[in-house]
Amino acid sequence: MSSPLGNPVGYALSGCTHDLLIFVVMENRRVKVNNFYFIEHPLYPGTPVLARTFRMRPYNPEMMTGRTGPLAGKKGRRADYGKRLEYIIAYAEILGYYDEKRKWRMMDVAPSPWDYVYEPSEDELMKFFIPERDEDALLLE
Repeated sequence: MSSPLGNPVGYALSGCTHDLLIFVVMENRRVKVNNFYFIEHPLYPGTPVLARTFRMRPYNPEMMTGRTGPLAGKKGRRADYGKRLEYIIAYAEILGYYDEKRKWRMMDVAPSPWDYVYEPSEDELMKFFIPERDEDALLLE
């Protein structure tokens, strides 16, 4: 399933704020630190909001203290059954979006749980920064 914002790579979790996006990475998707991702603005459908990942964290409930994973590790064993429960949590700073007048805005609302997180293509990122009406603009690398 693709969208004008890119390919879905995750879902927002509870605990997001207007400047922090926390999301679970979908199976078989790759998310990297310092890459850009989009979410859709909660109040303005179709408006992409730019976010940049700054931390990735694997999470496995079986490796919490008091669970069987650490007990198996203490005995020099590995609880392989618990590996299937593992998932990746990504943290991203929400940078902002362009309003209808192409003015840069900071987010003033938080994304909702289950909102998609999208990985944009290079072309989609280019369109975000340089709209078609400004395509003769000079882009410095």
